[in-house]
Amino acid sequence: RIRAKTGTLKGVNALAGYWRWKDGRVAAFAILVNSQQPNAGIVDYADRIARAVFSLPLRNP
Repeated sequence: RIRAKTGTLKGVNALAGYWRWKDGRVAAFAILVNSQQPNAGIVDYADRIARAVFSLPLRNP
């Protein structure tokens, strides 16, 4: 389950949050994207990145 918040600031879009695996471990993430075009699909793109990262197998550090 991903909990995340989007944000924008003059040409920068962000998606930050955390993911909790079924075993209770938590991982945090932040994706920041510079874009000359306002919201050029960046939020959807960042969401796809987050889902791809957290679909990878979990490893112990």
